[in-house]
Amino acid sequence: MNPLLTVTLSEENGQSRLDCTMATPGQPLAAGHVDSLIQALARLRQTLEPEVRPDSPEGQNVMGAVDPRWFIQRDGTTTDGAVLMVRHPGIGWMAYALPLESLKHLHVVMGEIIQQADLAPPGSSTLN
Repeated sequence: MNPLLTVTLSEENGQSRLDCTMATPGQPLAAGHVDSLIQALARLRQTLEPEVRPDSPEGQNVMGAVDPRWFIQRDGTTTDGAVLMVRHPGIGWMAYALPLESLKHLHVVMGEIIQQADLAPPGSSTLN
């Protein structure tokens, strides 16, 4: 195995710091290197305790993107529902296989939110 990048996570005074060193001095850090690191860290995170919070993230600071690109297509091979893909500008495309029952529930909830938004005065928010 040929190391491309060394990453060090350190903490000082409650602040986290991430340092990256390329194996070849002067070689620029490429987006592909970061993509590989993100994927490896995500696979590692799935194995650690405590698990990522399974319930609603209400009240939790969650990294997100405003009006992300998305794509959805029917998925008859694994869930008999659909695969929803959402693009985060830093992480990339994430795919979620939604079984038919989950897809129906999402449809109902989105319909309720749209209905609330249509009834709300302009500029107000009906979301908690």
